[in-house]
Amino acid sequence: MTANRLKDAWPQITREMDKAPHLFATEEDGDCFPTRKLGCYSPIIHLQQTNGAQSIHLPFTEEENRKGIITAEKVLQALKESYDMPDEEGMPEKCQEIYLTLEIFSQTISIMH
Repeated sequence: MTANRLKDAWPQITREMDKAPHLFATEEDGDCFPTRKLGCYSPIIHLQQTNGAQSIHLPFTEEENRKGIITAEKVLQALKESYDMPDEEGMPEKCQEIYLTLEIFSQTISIMH
């Protein structure tokens, strides 16, 4: 597609995107710690190690933790921040218990060997 054709098509593309904004990621969607805002409302939080550039479900091994950006301290701090925020209108009560879960992906284990 030539630059002029793309320029002409762009208004139509953005109109289509505006019809379904939930289908398009925002900068906030890339936050590895959305628990800062919503953690207190989530009874289950799935944890995975990541390098911050990809969602590749790395294991929490010593080697991957050295390269990864997810730490227990950051997760717990993000949860504390969510509980410190005022209750948000329209949200359920803040959870009394939260389960932190790990999901094992076989392909992640196989790349470690």
